[in-house]
Amino acid sequence: MTHRASVLILLILSPWASAQPIPPTRLKLDGTKTAAALFDRIEKQTGLKIQAGTLNPASAYTPPAAATLWSSLESLADQTGTRLIVNGANRSISFAKGPAKTAASLDGAFRVAVQGVSAKLDGATGDVSYSLALDVHWEPRFPVFRIDAQPRVSRAVDDRGTALTVMTASVKGAVAGYSHVADVRIDGLARPAKSIAAFDGEFTVTASPKMLAFEFADLTKLPATVELDGVKATLQPVKKRDEVWELSLVVAYPANPPVFESFESWTNRNALRLIRPNGRAVAEPENQDAGAVGRTVRAAYRYAFKAADLSNREGWKVVYEAPAPLVEFPVKFQLKEIPLP
Repeated sequence: MTHRASVLILLILSPWASAQPIPPTRLKLDGTKTAAALFDRIEKQTGLKIQAGTLNPASAYTPPAAATLWSSLESLADQTGTRLIVNGANRSISFAKGPAKTAASLDGAFRVAVQGVSAKLDGATGDVSYSLALDVHWEPRFPVFRIDAQPRVSRAVDDRGTALTVMTASVKGAVAGYSHVADVRIDGLARPAKSIAAFDGEFTVTASPKMLAFEFADLTKLPATVELDGVKATLQPVKKRDEVWELSLVVAYPANPPVFESFESWTNRNALRLIRPNGRAVAEPENQDAGAVGRTVRAAYRYAFKAADLSNREGWKVVYEAPAPLVEFPVKFQLKEIPLP
């Protein structure tokens, strides 16, 4: 089976592709005939800038039917004999020489790819153990707060049809950025095996469809409440405490979010921007805290007197960013023909 065929099968046979509560970005690519044109369309429609890397921007390109962000990029890599390089830490996507040895699996706004397979020889017994590293990427337009550290694997067989044993742990991990790496130990692979023929499973993720921006344009009339997507944010009157100005908010969600452990947080991406009458934002607050109890978030942001003089609040405004209601759902994957070292 060619690389191109494996990509198309994964795209066509994924019944769950439109079932996620966070749908993939759909692209309008009519008339797109080159890689450069695709990059331009993606930037205009999503704001995401794609780097050509080693790929020639003038390369011919034919968009897939019902193109999404990931399917359009994967089809370009397939047509040009390159592979995608995704860096979730800095939101960069580029292309490198040589096709991927295993086609990525796409599920809506998520992409699961094989980072590599490593083998370890036990010098005492001669046994070889294997570890499979998976890259999980998602579109950088929405935040993911946690994901299973390792997937739940429903099927794993080698190229001889032998069922494999997968060692995983039911542990969730916090996420920084827009990617996650999972290392999965695989037992049962004998030396005659040349590849993992099928590796299917899923990750559970807790995410928000987007960040909401609550704008409070008049700090002279507080408290004030702004509602977006069913979420109500109330900015309390500004308080003068010792040598800081304190701005506090209460954010009420329409329902309780998924249950988080005491050491986990889904408010760590909340942010407040204090904007001067001239339109310039004040530097970061002196200190801040935000925490959730049930469906209510309480947050406070404190600015030193020298950073902002709020004695006269005329013309000042606040923009507060908080996630839309959280959702928890599975991200499924099907990977085929993973070569062994």
